[in-house]
Amino acid sequence: MNNYKKGSNFIIIIFVVLVLLPSFVLVPITNFILNNGGVAFLELPIFAKISAFIASFSTMLGIFMIYRQIEKDKKVNSSRFLVDLNDSIMSFESTRNVYKKLLDLEDKKYDRKLYEKAFKTDEDKYNLLSYFGFFENLQFFLEKKIIKISEINDLFSKRFFIAINNPYIQEEISKNAESWVNIYKLYKTFVVYKNDKNIKIPYKQYALSKTKEYSKYSKNYFNYKSIKNNLFIIFILSSSIFTLLLFFLLIAFGYPVNNISSIIGSCGTVIGALAIFFQLNVENGINKSRFLFELNKSFLSKEYFKEINVLASYNINYNKKFNLKNNLFSKVKIENLFNYLTFFESINIMLENHGLDASEINSFFGFRFFVVVNNPYIQDILLIKDAVYFKNIYRLHDKLIKYRKFKFLDVIYGNYSLEKRYQNYKQLLK
Repeated sequence: MNNYKKGSNFIIIIFVVLVLLPSFVLVPITNFILNNGGVAFLELPIFAKISAFIASFSTMLGIFMIYRQIEKDKKVNSSRFLVDLNDSIMSFESTRNVYKKLLDLEDKKYDRKLYEKAFKTDEDKYNLLSYFGFFENLQFFLEKKIIKISEINDLFSKRFFIAINNPYIQEEISKNAESWVNIYKLYKTFVVYKNDKNIKIPYKQYALSKTKEYSKYSKNYFNYKSIKNNLFIIFILSSSIFTLLLFFLLIAFGYPVNNISSIIGSCGTVIGALAIFFQLNVENGINKSRFLFELNKSFLSKEYFKEINVLASYNINYNKKFNLKNNLFSKVKIENLFNYLTFFESINIMLENHGLDASEINSFFGFRFFVVVNNPYIQDILLIKDAVYFKNIYRLHDKLIKYRKFKFLDVIYGNYSLEKRYQNYKQLLK
């Protein structure tokens, strides 16, 4: 039996161990149900037997139909979302150009100089990292169970592995590896899935798993086979078994048929309500994911945002120390910096209004936020000089710093973090 079959049977085994076996462990209770419940049931009139069976069977059938409908709706919505994702990766010229360059070099023997030439400018490097930003989003949607690994494997794995299993690109990512945790986790999820399905891993000779950062940052990868990622299936199966056992227990204790039908029906109502709650939660997750997706597209559509990010990333890309006497942003239009920061001020308002949470903001915008806000050049020009006008930036900074510390994630430009450079930092959080 291959690993995939073992994985697919894992849930069934756990279900049997956790649900079925405990139901029959207590021998006296089991004997009581069989000896008394069975006899009591046989002595009922035929109509009563049929009514009791119909009540129990209808409830279990209803549970199954709810499960089928929820799965159907989820597949339809996920499929639409996947179409949007597939369209988006090629909707920007920058990502199209990155993929074209990678394809042009695919059949050539690996030559570092060729990749250095293909991605020689700061803008080229930014476009390359933006390309990976798309795959960071995939990891987020995967963890939120909006999409499945089997779906993105078919659509995106080629475009992922052609880039990530590349020594030159691995070196670029390793310059700030803590900011690419989602890439490391997505890689491991892909690899586990492909191994389970006996699918060849592209460009395996340059596997990301061989890098020194891999084991550290891929730890909490999305295990699509784990129980916690299949809770709804377990809930449906457990509910069906519970309903069947409850039926025999009620018979054993001599409950009237009408009462049994009423109790079983009430259980079915509760289970149905929980299933509807689950469906609403899934719908909310998809809607929020669409919103984040559109918000990210809005960010990427602004060319001057790219210009700011390219400059802000300079010291990371080239491992340069900050020279505060020569400010790289002195020639950038001040209104463009204002607009960039205003974008994140609106993000903080969404966070405070519970429209978004810190994990979502960190996943989509964490790097692009800290690379600017913790940049001493921009701090000197705006964030410290005009601090009173950027309270939302300071509050968002504080929340994301706390989130990253809680998750044991490093902070970009941590030595120049805003709270270390502005003495009145805490006053602006009030």
